[in-house]
Amino acid sequence: MPAPPVQQVPAPAPAPSVKHGWNGNQTVSRCPRCRTVRWKSGVRGVVYSVTGEAPWYATPPSECEIVVTAPDPSTPSDWIGREIVLVDVETTGLEPTVNRVIEVAAVRCVLTEENGHFEIVLHDVFSTLVHPEVPVTDDIKRITGIGSSDVEKAPKFAEIAGDFLGMFPGARAVVAYNGNFDKEFLNAECVRAGRAPPHQFSHREASILDPMVWGRWKAKGYGKGANKLGAMAERLRVEMPKGALHRADVDALLAGRVLCALAQHIPRKLADALDLQFILRSEQDADFYRFRMRKRAEEAEAAAERAAEKAAEQVAQASAEPRMI
Repeated sequence: MPAPPVQQVPAPAPAPSVKHGWNGNQTVSRCPRCRTVRWKSGVRGVVYSVTGEAPWYATPPSECEIVVTAPDPSTPSDWIGREIVLVDVETTGLEPTVNRVIEVAAVRCVLTEENGHFEIVLHDVFSTLVHPEVPVTDDIKRITGIGSSDVEKAPKFAEIAGDFLGMFPGARAVVAYNGNFDKEFLNAECVRAGRAPPHQFSHREASILDPMVWGRWKAKGYGKGANKLGAMAERLRVEMPKGALHRADVDALLAGRVLCALAQHIPRKLADALDLQFILRSEQDADFYRFRMRKRAEEAEAAAERAAEKAAEQVAQASAEPRMI
């Protein structure tokens, strides 16, 4: 008796290839299959967690690719043409829990656009020295030009907090170069003064556009200090404001001008811009971490070679010395 025919089970249909992207009117999407975002930089892909915390590195499924295209200038923007606040602080150091603010500036303005050209239109400026209640070191005076004698009679942050915080209500976004630094210091000062920080600085609603992140993406410099504000502005051929760098009002305005030079690359929707900015910053931080690890490995290898050479010299010297019989 012939064997019954084998029933052919149809092969499962391949999963559709899903390519995500933003074109000025979409958010940066996440893959519905693995809930990750992939930002593809050249030939290297980096996978980021959906929670937006720490990146991990893996080879994602092919359907998790993000294709990033230039923003469509015809798409209406919800932050260009709206009031924003340019912010900068000068401090006594790098640690917000220990160091204090010595100067602060907030510039209310509108970033206007005409035929692809972006420009800052000023509305209001608040800038003042601040008494830090701690000594100002000579190194800080050398960098900023602000010394202890300059802030001796300046108001404390708690005394100017009301006027400073009054610059933020109604602003669509905050612009700050290396904005996390300014945010952490201003949040710390607000806590000391018993005031709530601007909602743009809160962790859940943070809306800080950071020209440093966009500049490192489109006009990255190499070498020590190459991505500082002044160097970035020079590379982008941005006109310098009158006054000295490392003063809060000058740096705040210069950050706005740097943003103008990069605005054509930034998504027209603020949510899209902040989402992509996070991805760019994460990749840049990861690159910097790898660079530091590589430098440490090179330094450790060089130290080991020096130690081996010294040991060899000591052995050779010991063997060359005459022995007492």
